[in-house]
Amino acid sequence: MLEPWQHIAVSRELLDAYGCGAQVTVTLDDPADGRSSFTATVADTMNPQFSRTANVYVGTDEDAFAYGLTSGSVTPAD
Repeated sequence: MLEPWQHIAVSRELLDAYGCGAQVTVTLDDPADGRSSFTATVADTMNPQFSRTANVYVGTDEDAFAYGLTSGSVTPAD
């Protein structure tokens, strides 16, 4: 089951690099919902048109569009 702010979908090259189920640290350049960094599980892949991209699952009770787009990084979790 997907949990808000604990699961992400990634573009194909990130899935190749980390693998499904990998624990990663997501660091946001512009904080969203008071978070600038969090640990998440790679849980899905994105359409091939996307590259160097992660999509954070925020839950059905949050307005994801209100957070907008931001840049950041995805690295292996410690």
